[in-house]
Parts: sequence; C-alpha cells; structure tokens
Amino acid sequence: METKNLLDQLTFLDDDALICSVYCLMKDETYRLNVNDSALQKIAKSFRLSIKEKLNDDTRLKNIDNYNDEDAKSIHYFTLDNIIDDVSNLFLMNDIKPFSDEMSNIESIVIKLNINEENYCLLYKKLAPIHLLQKDKLSMFSFNDGMLQEVSQDILKLDNNFHFLAIDKKVFIFNFNILEKYFKYEDVILQKAKTNIELLETIEFLEDLEKLKVLSKNKIFAKKLHNIHNSPVINIIKENPSKVESFVNNHSELKDFFDINNGKLYLKKQTKKNAEKLIKLLNDDLIQSELTDIMYETMNKEKMR
Repeated sequence: METKNLLDQLTFLDDDALICSVYCLMKDETYRLNVNDSALQKIAKSFRLSIKEKLNDDTRLKNIDNYNDEDAKSIHYFTLDNIIDDVSNLFLMNDIKPFSDEMSNIESIVIKLNINEENYCLLYKKLAPIHLLQKDKLSMFSFNDGMLQEVSQDILKLDNNFHFLAIDKKVFIFNFNILEKYFKYEDVILQKAKTNIELLETIEFLEDLEKLKVLSKNKIFAKKLHNIHNSPVINIIKENPSKVESFVNNHSELKDFFDINNGKLYLKKQTKKNAEKLIKLLNDDLIQSELTDIMYETMNKEKMR
C-alpha cells in the first residue's frame, strides 16, 4: 500500500465536523464510555495530532507478511487476508453497552474518529498500570481555594499515544511489542518459521538444516526466517543453483562458512553463527556496493527497480 493512499484516506481528520467516541475493552467485551463533549473535543484534537506525528510522506508501509525485525522505520499492516482473529476482534462494534464497571477492570481503549459512517478510523491503545491512578493505592489531591483537597475517585490518564490504527479493512501496527505480547503473534512467527524450514527442506541444493530447525524454535531467530519464502534467492536456487554456488565460492567471507560438494551446500560447522550466515544468504542480505565495491550485510533493503 502506498503511503499517499493512507494519508488521503485520513484527510477527513481535518474536517471541522470530526466526531470522537471512546470505548473500552474488558474481558473480550467492548463498552461505550460516556464522555462529556468538551473532553471528547480535546481527545479528538490530541489523537488527530498523534496520527499526524506518526504518519507523513516519508513513512514506509509494508504488509506484515514482509515483516523485518530490523526495519524499525516501516509501519506494518494486516489486511483481511492475513489478519489474526485476536486483532480483528478489537474493532468489532456490534451491540455495545455503556460501561458501568470499575475503571480498574479496563484493559484497553478504542478511539473512533469519524465524520460519517464512510469516513472513520479506529485507534487501539493498550492500557498499562501507569494509566490508572487508584484511590486505594495512592493519595491524590487537587488544589482548590488555597487548599489541597483529596481526590476521592480513581483517575484514568489518557495520553495520545496509540498502538494500532484500523481503517479501510486494514490494521496498521505502530507497536510490534504489543502485538507479540498480548495477541499471540509470537505463535504466528514461530509457525511461519516452521513452515519456511519445511520449504527449505524441499530444496535439493540445501543439505543438513538441523541447526536451522533447532534455532527456528527461538523467537528471535524465527523472525529472521519470517520472510524467507518471498526471497528471490529461493527461485534462483531452484532454477539455477550453479549461480549460487559461484557466488559462495567467489565470496571472500562465505567460503569460511559453507562447503559445496556434489552440487549441495553444507554448513562447515553446526553453529548459530553459520546458520545465521545461511539465512542472510537466503534472504539476499549480502549486498555489494557498485560504487565502492564494499560488501554489506543488511536486512533493510528498499527495492528500486
């Protein structure tokens, strides 16, 4: 998806008729929070500013299927084709009841900004203990008429940071740690790594992948395998393995990590370092500058042609 398309979809945020609604999530249920008009206007203005700060013409958007653990500058998004249920369920807005429970039970907040039923976005914010000031755990005061007066109610602190943005059947992830920790996306990463290992095992050129199989069960290493099925190197190995063999044999460093015998590639040592080098080779992360002839290792590649 082009960044310009997303920014165009969000132009309604500048409309003077912008409406704000606030919902809370608790035990897999969504409730409407009754908020006075002046507070709603302040919330709308605050989150509109936050969106503009997080998104601009330089923002890079990538489908989450192309997730890269080292690509901190890109915003990844789900579509209807790959969204996980735990995320899509956040934005179900059917049969919503007014909230009447204790604030301490609120787990997260959803902000809806819209001007009509066609032009809207939803912002998801996971709450942390710091967002709720509880009267039975803190002594809280306000200063009125020259005197400190005790605040006798719990207080919800709502800053304008948000973690997910939903618009036009897509969900954009602004905090990947929240996705992993609270929405079981670690399981998705590990399953994808397992699937990609199974793909590699079907390629005759690659031998002895036991070390990769062991490491793929580790979340940090599994992320390096996340996008390998989309790598152009895989097709080259299948269609022209001699090209890869020549690349390895003529590379000053790769010769120390791999052996190629009888048209098959082996790790010289069954170590994590060697396995990681194989992943870099398969992900096409070994780049040589045409200008300086210097060799680089990088996962952050932006295709130009």
